[in-house]
Amino acid sequence: MKNRESQVMDLLIGGIYIKIKSNNSYFLRKTADEFKSFVLENKTSDYFLIEVIDDYIPKEIDAISVKRKDSVFKAQADEFIASIDLGKKIAKVHVADLAGVFNCFLRVFYSIVLLDNNGFLVHAAGLSFQGKGYVFSGASESGKTTTARMAQDCKVFSDELVLIRQINKHNFIYSTPFHGEFEGDILSDCVDLEALAFLSKDIPRGYKRLSKIEIFTSLMVNIFFFSWDDESNQKLINLVSCIGESQSGYKVDLFNYDIRRVINGISKNNNSQ
Repeated sequence: MKNRESQVMDLLIGGIYIKIKSNNSYFLRKTADEFKSFVLENKTSDYFLIEVIDDYIPKEIDAISVKRKDSVFKAQADEFIASIDLGKKIAKVHVADLAGVFNCFLRVFYSIVLLDNNGFLVHAAGLSFQGKGYVFSGASESGKTTTARMAQDCKVFSDELVLIRQINKHNFIYSTPFHGEFEGDILSDCVDLEALAFLSKDIPRGYKRLSKIEIFTSLMVNIFFFSWDDESNQKLINLVSCIGESQSGYKVDLFNYDIRRVINGISKNNNSQ
């Protein structure tokens, strides 16, 4: 049987270009539809190549495992195994189900690649209001999707995983295609990060400013990350410390207070500092 010819498609997520290579045209069409707002129309020579191969036999693995050796990361889950080479900017992933698994792999991939580009993924609802970005972070069932649904006057960046990068000592929030139950449109976008907010309850006025150490600890526990080798761990700690030092942070109560009131309060508080 003659081998099918490989095809490629390009995505841009968080300012990181990737080129996906596969000999399964249906998979590429489905991926392009799933990530349609992040499909790159203008070709670029600076990209990370991901080769996708559908030949993996599922295994019973309790949790995703990521191991590092120099610039190469080996990732394995129950339905995929992958090698990600940061130095060569090449990744190869073997999957059990092209349609259902690639999204999961891509989240792991970006959690690794972003750290090499001064960024990370965080469990949060990301919103843009009047050109400023707000991250509402929290654990499962803390109200991230509800926050996204309530934000009628805001642009939603995700209700599950948003992307934060520091570029030239300036903090930005990017939208991602990695969402939970939110059914609205999520478009590829990036804005200045105005504030980090951590979902809580029973906060007077709806918001309470946090100290720098409180911002650091609250942000660290909500970061989506797997490669806890010493080098990656220290790099992440340094980056989160740097962002925490330069960014305002709050505990917010969106159970008892209107989201617009909280955002306006945060904005006024930031301007008064």
